[in-house]
Amino acid sequence: MDNPYCNTTQFAQLYDSRVINELSDDTGSATVTPSATTIQFWLDVAASELESLLANRWALPLASVPLILTKLVGIMAIKTGYGHRTDLPKGLTADLEWCEDFLEGLRTGTRSLAGIDRNGVPRLEATASKSGKSRFDNLPLQDQSGNTISSVQGGVALDLPGD
Repeated sequence: MDNPYCNTTQFAQLYDSRVINELSDDTGSATVTPSATTIQFWLDVAASELESLLANRWALPLASVPLILTKLVGIMAIKTGYGHRTDLPKGLTADLEWCEDFLEGLRTGTRSLAGIDRNGVPRLEATASKSGKSRFDNLPLQDQSGNTISSVQGGVALDLPGD
């Protein structure tokens, strides 16, 4: 089953095919042909893990998949391949650190996916006020001219440091 996030061709573009071949045969020796079944399984498991994170915030399936999700699934899949080894290459270690940081950002809401509509959150649109008033007119600590109470007292501007 191909997942919509990362296919085997994209995975081979992200990582060295010799490494993928070696890891996918699970014997520790390089093979001429990689185990397509194993690689697809890694990708599908990684995609499923990613979807479980995305499901509460974005409407799935996504209309278009940003390449950052392709990269995330690829990193998560290669991590599975190295799961039974202790010889992580430095480049993969850096990828894993980036991946964990990005996923944590998605979990906490400090990272987002550009161009993807949030689930259940209406898209913000610029619309004119029906009453002609600004929605900022009644903010506390601000008068109608935009001066804050801390800079204006009794209608007289105060000289504050830095002014």
